[in-house]
Amino acid sequence: MKLLIKDISIVPMTAENHIIANGYLEIKDSYIQAVAGGEPPVGQYDHIVDGTDLVALPGFINSHTLAAMTLLRGYADDMPLM
Repeated sequence: MKLLIKDISIVPMTAENHIIANGYLEIKDSYIQAVAGGEPPVGQYDHIVDGTDLVALPGFINSHTLAAMTLLRGYADDMPLM
């Protein structure tokens, strides 16, 4: 399946305060193939989504608490739960 999201604002997290206005995302089989500004390439798409008034941004991961949890993994495996 090939999906195009056009006219979307994109926050690529590459530079301070950098936003791609009226950009596009091209997605094929659940993988992002292209992220760019301007007009999308002409092609055969299964779905085209109008992204006007929408924003695409990367997911946020709470890694500061997960890092400590890996250090204590298995620490009390030999003890009863209660």
